[in-house]
Amino acid sequence: SDSVGAGARYLAMKDLYVTLGFSRTFYEEVTNDPIDDEVFQPLLSPNGETFTKRVYDLSLGVQYKF
Repeated sequence: SDSVGAGARYLAMKDLYVTLGFSRTFYEEVTNDPIDDEVFQPLLSPNGETFTKRVYDLSLGVQYKF
């Protein structure tokens, strides 16, 4: 997997900061290989199933210094 992220910090008022962050994780697409084992076949995913995954993260933070 590979991840990319960015963020920004904003001074809303004296001693009060607001932080916003975003990231995305990229996963490689994977497809099952056929399995010829009669014992384990019912326990596994169907043959030829493709797995894809996308993950997005969003964060919000507030910091006050006193």
